[in-house]
Amino acid sequence: GLIGNTPDEDFLYRENFFEILYGTETGLRLANIANSSLKWETTAQYDVGLEVGLFDDRIAITTDFYLKSTSDLLFPVRITQTAGSPEFVLQNIGTMTNQGIEFAINSLNIDKENFSWTTDFNITFNQNEVTDIGGNILTADYNAFIEGEPASSFYLRKYVGVDPETGQALYDNGVGGTTTDWNSAPRMIAGNPNPEFFGGINNTLTYKDITLTFLFQFVSGVEIYNATKEFLANSGILNLSQSADQLNRWYKPGDDAPFPALNPFQENTFASTRFIEDGSYIRLNTATITYNLPSELVSGWGLSYLRFYVGGQNLITFTNYSGYDPDVNYVDPNFGTIGRNLNRNIDNFNSPQARTIITGIKIGL
Repeated sequence: GLIGNTPDEDFLYRENFFEILYGTETGLRLANIANSSLKWETTAQYDVGLEVGLFDDRIAITTDFYLKSTSDLLFPVRITQTAGSPEFVLQNIGTMTNQGIEFAINSLNIDKENFSWTTDFNITFNQNEVTDIGGNILTADYNAFIEGEPASSFYLRKYVGVDPETGQALYDNGVGGTTTDWNSAPRMIAGNPNPEFFGGINNTLTYKDITLTFLFQFVSGVEIYNATKEFLANSGILNLSQSADQLNRWYKPGDDAPFPALNPFQENTFASTRFIEDGSYIRLNTATITYNLPSELVSGWGLSYLRFYVGGQNLITFTNYSGYDPDVNYVDPNFGTIGRNLNRNIDNFNSPQARTIITGIKIGL
């Protein structure tokens, strides 16, 4: 079958306006340019699955091999700013494939009179590729869609260090050398915001009237652009560097430093591979312990059950990522939600997920 997907915003095929305030007067401003030929993205999926039950179904294994082909991708395509209108128009352009393997195993590890233990494990390996974009390169500040590459690949200047004599940042000039001129350095494929694999493992242990459930999730082989660090590490009269790691910067000729000199009259950070980090992590996502009062006790109170529980979400995260949270979801305000196809894994002062502790009582009447 075919599955359709449409943007979150409505009526983007029409010319839309929004209200603005100009001084003390109200007015209208063009929100987007009309495109009457817009249609849904379409995905065709082919799937082959295998299900196996072992030892009287105490172990159940499921494996799926899939191939997804998505056409008519929705993109905000840049237009000339001399048009006097928004600099993007939404168009259907390009195709993309996703192929991979999903593997799950559910097991009843122990099943005794007073103790049981079950485990649910799943993992997904996915390969993504832009197969056709009309020979074009669709770019944003950090990401790009390029034929033959993963979707939303990081497309940046390559940072190669600091000039030990001048303290200026060095970038790959694309012809085997380096340059201190960021503008002359070519953009190149610099990282993949799509994980190599991801999954989770959930365990449920029950001893008499006590049940413990906990879920670990994991993501591996994914990269993040730390735009927060780019801003905080910048010098310039409006920034003056607020990142502690900039103490390990260039100070004098001959210094072998990882970060360039600070200059209060000039910015010293620009979008580059300097701010790409490994975003892999393992997280204790949820954990809950529940105590059920014995049924013979609560039945005398006219209840079917009475449970006390304590639990939490987003409890512990193990990661080498230097930001607040490696699980980022950034939407560029210049693109809106339609830019999710293009922008991915950018940490731009994203608020971290809250750690939540929950306790309560459940009563069954």
